[in-house]
Amino acid sequence: MILPMTSPNERTHCALPDVGALMLRTPAEAGYRMPAEWERHACCWMCWPSRAEQWVDGLAGAQSTYAAIARAICRFEPVRMVAEPHSVADARAQCGLGVEVLPMPIDDPWMRDSGPTFVRRSDGALAGTAWRYESDRSATGAALRLAADNRRELELAVDAAGRRLQIISIDDAYDVQTPHRLFCKSYVNFYIANGGIVMPRFGVPGDERARAVIQAAFPDREVAQVDVTQLACGGGGIHCITQQQPA
Repeated sequence: MILPMTSPNERTHCALPDVGALMLRTPAEAGYRMPAEWERHACCWMCWPSRAEQWVDGLAGAQSTYAAIARAICRFEPVRMVAEPHSVADARAQCGLGVEVLPMPIDDPWMRDSGPTFVRRSDGALAGTAWRYESDRSATGAALRLAADNRRELELAVDAAGRRLQIISIDDAYDVQTPHRLFCKSYVNFYIANGGIVMPRFGVPGDERARAVIQAAFPDREVAQVDVTQLACGGGGIHCITQQQPA
């Protein structure tokens, strides 16, 4: 199911969702594709956390981390933060003037899961998918185990042009000591911005090693690290709370 989007915003040149015709087809059936995450973005979308029960170490720490991530990303591209109407003032105060905060009823701050995936058509038309989403951060560990089990298959795989894939290894933040079962120690849970990478930092020796690996993989982008300890307690990372809108 996809929703066409119109109405470009003058300040950020970023299209706002408009109530339009609902297309009960898959994006491919309607001629849309999802641009690669490393292609040019119009902006980044995020959702401001406002439900204390979602954060085992407290809502204040989660909000502070969201704000720091938003400020880091807005150095590279516009950021639009969706917030519950009663939380707009707080979000603006913490994020600063560089982040646009939009009032909208929401019940989940994991934008990558609960928000739309933006897709484009060859004529430039923009649309967003409408997902059915059930919040469950416990799947993170299972996905990581699956990725590890499939490494050998990846090493043997080829792309559409018949080329072998290059597998780049990067350790998780194994030095982190935490009582939280769902704590996300992954360094690859990062956001690719226009000209930059915003990636996790945990305050452990592995941070610099991970940064070096990511910098080598993206030599033409500036790498910025943000402490995500409070966010990781919720079972996710920077990629989980962001969604790029293609230019």
